[in-house]
Amino acid sequence: MRLLEAKLQMLAAYETMVGKGTWVLWPDGNQYLVIKPEDFRALIEPSERVDEAEEREEQGRRARMPPFFEPKR
Repeated sequence: MRLLEAKLQMLAAYETMVGKGTWVLWPDGNQYLVIKPEDFRALIEPSERVDEAEEREEQGRRARMPPFFEPKR
C-alpha cells in the first residue's frame, strides 16, 4: 500500500509542475515543459519516496520467497 501512496504523491507532484511550467516549442518541432530549478527540486522528494517504497516491497517479496537450494553434483 505504501508504494501506491508514494506513486499517487508523485503523480500529484507532476500535476503541480505541469500547472507551474511553461510549454515551449523548440526548433526541432518538439514541445518541452520548462520549469524552474526550485520547482524541479519539489519533484525529487516524491521520487525518492517511490524508490524507497519499491525497494521495501522488493525486500518483502524476497523475504517471502522459498530458499533456493542448488543440487549437489
